[in-house]
Amino acid sequence: MASSLPIHAMIVHFPIALLFFSVILDAVGFIRRRSDLQQAGYYSLLAGAIGGLLAIVTGFVAARAMEIDRINLLREVVKSTGGKGVLPEFADLAMRTLEVHTVFSIYATGVFLALLLWRGTHREQLRGLSLTAYLAGAVLASLLLVRTGFLGGQLGHDFKPKFQNHLEQIQKSSVGMDRGAGVGKTGE
Repeated sequence: MASSLPIHAMIVHFPIALLFFSVILDAVGFIRRRSDLQQAGYYSLLAGAIGGLLAIVTGFVAARAMEIDRINLLREVVKSTGGKGVLPEFADLAMRTLEVHTVFSIYATGVFLALLLWRGTHREQLRGLSLTAYLAGAVLASLLLVRTGFLGGQLGHDFKPKFQNHLEQIQKSSVGMDRGAGVGKTGE
């Protein structure tokens, strides 16, 4: 497998937690008019947005590793079938899932960054309609984040093991075929 240390999987949970926590702190802080919760919400949003950018960077590295895994699998399929094999259906589905996951992660992080900018420039002016729009944006970003996390879970817990298992099966079967071919040739 191309990926050796799952940095993305280790990092991504921190910004997710911080961003959700910031939405909760903001909502409760604004509803109860508690500036301490609003300030904690702002700093959670700041840390979560920075963590989100880091998660995107490590995600691109993880995506590249998955593409390499797909290429290695294709190479083994072609080699083991004499050029007549095709990739299993899950490989294409995994790559489509990866593309959607990437898009959703960029959108979610972009909305949270926009909220951070809005919050930083209008800290004292979030009231009424402005506050409602801000909280609606936070809910939208949270929904994008939920979808992103779900797709990321599919990639890491469903597709990655399938790549590993399929590649191992092909390699085992081709080793067995090579040994069988070698035995026949030495007997001549």
